[in-house]
Amino acid sequence: GKPGIIRYILNAMGKFHDHSAIDMSLSLNLPIGSGLGSSAAVTVATIAALHHFHGVEFNKETLAHEAHGVEEDVQGIASPLDTLISTYGGLIYLSREKRIVRFDSHLDAPFVVGFTNKYGNTAKMVKNVKTLKETYPELVDPIISTMGKIANEARVAIIKNDVERIAELMNLNQGLLDSLGVNTYELSRMIYTARDNGALASKITGSGGGGSIISLCSEETIDEVAEAINVEDKTIKVKFSKDGVLVNRRAPPLP
Repeated sequence: GKPGIIRYILNAMGKFHDHSAIDMSLSLNLPIGSGLGSSAAVTVATIAALHHFHGVEFNKETLAHEAHGVEEDVQGIASPLDTLISTYGGLIYLSREKRIVRFDSHLDAPFVVGFTNKYGNTAKMVKNVKTLKETYPELVDPIISTMGKIANEARVAIIKNDVERIAELMNLNQGLLDSLGVNTYELSRMIYTARDNGALASKITGSGGGGSIISLCSEETIDEVAEAINVEDKTIKVKFSKDGVLVNRRAPPLP
């Protein structure tokens, strides 16, 4: 098959483009396959660009649904959260009933994303956790339920801008992820490097098995945390953004 991110672009073009010639360019500042939603970002941007090219009107709800369909085609299994975030931007809470709740926050704390050269396999991680759940349901079900409760508590803490509580919940969540077997030596090394150098919290982002971590920092410690992780791995400094997909409408669709 086609390598990496190209599969998502080709799938989207197969669904939303005719066979006419088209010139597309891609600029990506996220590592691919590292649990940061790069495939979702590229898929959403590709479909939005194709709709604009063909003069097709679309809304964000439809776009997110279409992009999720592409991710499912390519991966076999995909969470709708990544495509929702890439489409809408900001903060989104997805309930167990798949109800989408957008909410605002004045949280301005900086984060450091650390990523390794060892990439995770989402399908494999999901399968492993499913097998563990089927083997030990009485042990694993409460863990997964607790993770859901942590997400609910985190939503409230984010709205209240309670950084200390957010940090505690992130670290609790990481402990539960570790118990499910999705952690690796490389991820754990970055997590403890971040915490040892001043991060308030640090945890896996994505499905685990490789990829990335995210560390909640303060303005005073963010540089030290990033520098420490950069000794063996790589980092990006980030903050919350309210921007989702944007279409440059200054350039009209080509004839």
